[in-house]
Order: sequence, then structure tokens, then C-alpha cells
Amino acid sequence: PPPLMLYFKNKNMGDLSKLGKLKMVWACQGSDYYNKLVIKEFLIYKMYNLITPYRFRVRPLHVVFNDSSRNGNTINRVGFLLEDVDDLASRLNSREYQDIVVNPKETNQQLYALMVMFQYMIGNTDWAIINYQNIKLIVADSTQTIQLITIPYDFDNSGLVNANYALPPEIMPIDNVTERYNKGMALSMENVKMAADLYKIAEPELIHLVENTKGLSQSDQRYVKNYLYDFFEAMNDFERFSKVFLKDSKSSKK
Repeated sequence: PPPLMLYFKNKNMGDLSKLGKLKMVWACQGSDYYNKLVIKEFLIYKMYNLITPYRFRVRPLHVVFNDSSRNGNTINRVGFLLEDVDDLASRLNSREYQDIVVNPKETNQQLYALMVMFQYMIGNTDWAIINYQNIKLIVADSTQTIQLITIPYDFDNSGLVNANYALPPEIMPIDNVTERYNKGMALSMENVKMAADLYKIAEPELIHLVENTKGLSQSDQRYVKNYLYDFFEAMNDFERFSKVFLKDSKSSKK
């Protein structure tokens, strides 16, 4: 099912009214397989939390529905709550930016590099800045010159999640979502090295996060860790690795 938007903007909600509105992401079916997909997507949000403060906060949920059409039977799902973009922007002393068309060159290039490399690490091509596809943009209140900050979300079509329904866009030169492909514009060598150094430092924490995420089986953990290890091993040949990001997307297939 699509995510649900939960509204707490009601004085009768007491302290919960401070939450405003939150998006609830939940498993589309009750099987263990679909619950694991949601857990892996939740894990990706937590991974990005380790990389930058410019990210959505998330909280895990155990969702129980009472089905009024089936004599009150309960439906149990795994899920998580996603911070509202207005709350995210307020927390970062910023505001959401919305325009008809956005050029990636208008973004903060260091933060853009971190975002692009993260999408590549998790094997996600289901995003685009120009039409706000699974990307939110914010801009600092204090800035005189608009320098957009990219906030990615919605990672269920990534290779790290590897959902049975996920397919790469037809225009992508890859056959499976598990194949990494860089959709981003060409980066400077300075920003490629900055991002790569940061991810290399974060590797132990990322692996530790995988190992300590509740609800993942040993086989799920092994798959996710191996997928990440493949990314980090590619960094050992930095000249080859960097070329993925120094060139435009037409030349960035791994």
C-alpha cells in the first residue's frame, strides 16, 4: 500500500499535537519477506543519518490494524515514521525550496556529492533532482545566495533492498537494480575524494548498524554487508572508482 500521512494537529492529541504530521511507511503484505523489505529501507535511512545531518529522521513501528470488514481481525505490519519536510527544514534553520525546474548545479556541491555517492552505494537510480523525484530540497534561511541542499528519501527500489517488484528505469543501461549506476552529474575530484574519504571512515559504523538492526535475518545481514563491502572494495582502486563520479551518467556504469 502507499504510505499513510498521520495528522496530529489536533488539540485533543495532547503532547502528540506537537508532532504535526508524519508519513507512515509500512509493509504492503504481512509476510516475513515484505516486512524485511521495510526493515532494509528503514536501515538505509539510518545509514544516511550517519553520513550527514541533512537527512530525514525515522522511527520504527509495529503497526496493528483492526479490520472492521473481517469481524475485527487484526493486521500486523512492520513500518516506520518519516519526519515531515517542514520539521526537517525547521530543525536545520532552513525552508523547503520548490520551483518548476531545478538544475543540479544549483545545489551545495559537497552535500550533493555525499548524496550521489550514497545513492550509488545503495544501488538506487530511482531519483532525480530536476523533477523532485524522491528528493526534497531545502535552503538555509540565512543565505543570501540560493544554494540548495538535497535530501533523499524513498529507497525501496534500491539494490540494497532488492525488492522483487523493483526494476531499473528503462532509460538506465542496467538490467537489475542490484547493478550500481551513477545518475548524478559530473563531480569535481575534490568533492569525490571528500565524499569517498567520509564513507571510508564511516564503513565500520555502517556495518555495525547492519549487524544491530532488529528484524533482519542472518541471510539478510549477510546480503546487505556483502553489498556494502563490494562498494568499499571498489574504492581500493580509487582511480577507477573516481571515474564513476568524474564523468557524466553516460559513462558511469560499473
